[in-house]
Amino acid sequence: MPKNEKKKKAKKEGFTRTLTVVVALWIVKAFENQNINKQSLSLSNPLPEQLPRGFQPDVQNDYDYKSEASSEYIQEDLNQKPSGRTSPNNKYEIYTGSRDDRVCMKKIDPTVERKHVKEGKIPKFVIIGADKCGTSALGKFLSDHPDVMYIGETYFFSREWAKGSDWIKSKSAGVFEDQYVLEKSPTYYRSPAAPKRMLQINPDMKVALVVCRNVKRLLSRYLHLYRPGETNDQKKSRVTNFFGTTTSSFMRAALENINMFDRYLERLYPDWKNPEKLHLLIDGLVDKFEKVIPPFRRGLENNIRGAPASSMIADGLWPVFLKYWQRELGKDRIITIDGSMLNVDPAGQIERLQDFFGLSKEISYKNFIFHQNRGILCLQGSNGLPCCPTDEKGRSLGIEIDPEIKTRICEFFKPFDDYMLEMMDLDWPSWRDTCE
Repeated sequence: MPKNEKKKKAKKEGFTRTLTVVVALWIVKAFENQNINKQSLSLSNPLPEQLPRGFQPDVQNDYDYKSEASSEYIQEDLNQKPSGRTSPNNKYEIYTGSRDDRVCMKKIDPTVERKHVKEGKIPKFVIIGADKCGTSALGKFLSDHPDVMYIGETYFFSREWAKGSDWIKSKSAGVFEDQYVLEKSPTYYRSPAAPKRMLQINPDMKVALVVCRNVKRLLSRYLHLYRPGETNDQKKSRVTNFFGTTTSSFMRAALENINMFDRYLERLYPDWKNPEKLHLLIDGLVDKFEKVIPPFRRGLENNIRGAPASSMIADGLWPVFLKYWQRELGKDRIITIDGSMLNVDPAGQIERLQDFFGLSKEISYKNFIFHQNRGILCLQGSNGLPCCPTDEKGRSLGIEIDPEIKTRICEFFKPFDDYMLEMMDLDWPSWRDTCE
């Protein structure tokens, strides 16, 4: 073989060996990265040994527990995020990574031909409130149903009514002919006009009211008004002037306002906490709600003198609103959902709602996954990743409240809560617990 050809052959063999080594190293590195990614996306079924207070290791349904919905963690700063929580019960898988998915799964069979309604449809189902009790979570969860098109908040039946039926239908443009439209606006329940308008536009409408324990609701309301991202400085300043800049200052102010509210009710209906007289107070407050007079006017200074939180307090008098809506809409057209359970056993509440709305049982515990870093249950999105609400949701999770303040606020609302359980025929053990 000529000398030049031998050189070319040796050079070619050397290049081949180098290329082989490079490719081998690249494959090894890719395999390592794949293992790392798998580890970060791992799902673990076993529960940790230590469960938060109120969670039982053998929970069978959504009411096999006797304590508050979430365990408590000290959180002094409003921006601090609680972490390291464990799954509420052993029905749900646990996600231990840090990623999130913004695209939730929707089980729509691509082989089934479905016709679109170009102009959209009138809502058939509406979540009417209550704000800060989990309405966004409930709407998002139910949007995973293939027969539901969720259009979010429109406020059509309150402040947008003048825009007409074509406007609300346009919000669901392209909905499938055999789908139902679900709307959610968390303040409908405190609008006397809303149920009348709903019947006017759709006589078959059904609604859901999400309720929650008022200690949590009041705190969440404050955190919403005084959220770090609030750009309305004047509004933020008014809130801090009344309630201060910390959760502890707000809860103290809330208790003072509740004491004033209690005295106001006592002047209207002496001995109102007597179970035999409570119905007189409820009926009287229903009348005041319909007329939009104190304590049901909106704003921080439009209700009980010296009690700027009185409208927030009145918003949690659940039997008043339920009694009014039952009268106007019909008792068989409204269901009460326990918002405190939406981060403990959301599947239990969704199953109740699917039954009430007449939907097939498409959503079960398998649709959810526990995001351990955020301490919340989320829908399972694509690739098995959690599809969670934004960081703005769940602000009150993990914030500890002074036990004495918590007990005294609970004691004020408890007669109303017990009345609601009785009138709605609800067996919610945690709501029947004492306030201690």
